[in-house]
Amino acid sequence: NAFELLHFAEARQEAQPSCVSVGMYATYFVKQGAIYVCGSTEEDGDGWGSSPFFGTGALTNAPLLTPTPMVGLASVQIVEVAAAREHVLLREVGGLVYSCGEGHNGALGHGDMISRASPRQITSLERAVQISAARYLSLVVTDGGRLLSCGKDHPNYFFTAAQAQQQPDRGLLGRDIQS
Repeated sequence: NAFELLHFAEARQEAQPSCVSVGMYATYFVKQGAIYVCGSTEEDGDGWGSSPFFGTGALTNAPLLTPTPMVGLASVQIVEVAAAREHVLLREVGGLVYSCGEGHNGALGHGDMISRASPRQITSLERAVQISAARYLSLVVTDGGRLLSCGKDHPNYFFTAAQAQQQPDRGLLGRDIQS
């Protein structure tokens, strides 16, 4: 399990994960700027099946029993991960945010409801300083002091600048949180 993996790394004097986040079906680790995932796709007992979108680049029903690198991010230095029920947000050192997972509630922030098996950059965001994810919701705090949201019950989800110009009344749902 994940705790045994952390203890094993400690016993071997390896670098420890700098950030860990647990979703319903997967655990994500940031270690020396790289992002790893492990988890299970078993049904959770209440009739809900798990998400096959782990960020490995392919749909899978096989459990990932050991931390596996997420695809497409080899040259990206991840500093923060925020996992939710069926999606995950990743923030890199420069403030760019990536997402992958189930997109049916718009929680991935790409202006659509498409599910993605590998991380994709959310291009419409300002530089992010903090991320958070909940069941079907994503939150981003920008360096400009704005709190932005997308996902279920947040129809003004993130979208591209071109889409914002075409639909000015649908701007980002943002609040100034600076005091």
